[in-house]
Amino acid sequence: MEKLQCSVCGGALVMSDDGEKAVCESCGMSFKKETVKKMIMELSGPVKVEGIQNSDSLADRAETFLRMGETGKAQAAFRQMADEYPSDYRGWWGLTRTMDWEKYFHDGGLDEAVMPQTCQRAIDFAPEGTKEEIRAYFEERVRSVKPDTDKKLQQEAAEQAEQQAAKQAEQAAREASQQKIAIYQQAVKQEERRVEEARNRVSYLELTIRVNADQIKDERKLTNNQKTGDRRPITLGNILGLFFGGALTYVVWFEEFHPIGTPIATLIGLGLPLLFIIRRLNRTKGHFDRASELKQELKQAQQELPEARKALEEAKAALAAVKEARPN
Repeated sequence: MEKLQCSVCGGALVMSDDGEKAVCESCGMSFKKETVKKMIMELSGPVKVEGIQNSDSLADRAETFLRMGETGKAQAAFRQMADEYPSDYRGWWGLTRTMDWEKYFHDGGLDEAVMPQTCQRAIDFAPEGTKEEIRAYFEERVRSVKPDTDKKLQQEAAEQAEQQAAKQAEQAAREASQQKIAIYQQAVKQEERRVEEARNRVSYLELTIRVNADQIKDERKLTNNQKTGDRRPITLGNILGLFFGGALTYVVWFEEFHPIGTPIATLIGLGLPLLFIIRRLNRTKGHFDRASELKQELKQAQQELPEARKALEEAKAALAAVKEARPN
């Protein structure tokens, strides 16, 4: 690549330290940064592989871009030089100077800084006098850049830990809330079952009282003759049947005895009335026993009903208290 020349006198142009302009060594004419860019693009053109002269041209172009602040273009030129001339330290040295050291140290973490490959390759191929310069540059980067990246990494770690703690606290709060809701729902179901059981108990006792009272009345009707007021089974019919049967037995035994007819008439005259009386006595006893059992059940139900109603009211109150204490 040809040297940049002054368009006035043809002297060599040298970039200023700030990279904002180029100054002619002969006449002192200055050229703006944009003008120098155009000169570089016109003179550089496509780079041909023609030995050491081409590596020098690539190095000059890359250095010029670097002085002008065009870091991306300079890095691309140094990369091309490192690919095509890997044994020339200038390509690796240029990549070392144009790399993003903050990102490099950030990606490397908080561990001790490791020299990047580009820097190491530059040292491997650099002349002896330049090796120390490259090492000093790396050490200076470690001193000036890594503390800031380490501080940033620590801040990020602290923020991540804080976010993680917040997430854990939120998850714990969510789980605690879900647990409270589950306990609440279980308590509601338990109290609802308690209310339902008490309500069923009250309904059963009320039905028992009503039914037993009706059945007791029916049993009294069965054990008493409602028309005559006589107690069963000793009714007028029983007495008359027994009287006529006794008369028939007297006649057949003392007036008209017959070996066969007399026992048969006796069995009919006395046996049948006695059989009806025994049958009625058993049935009446059953009715009295049933009425007694119903009276006992009725009495027990009447005693238990107030307690059941009280339990029902307590269960309803407990259910209302549980629902009122519903967790958010």
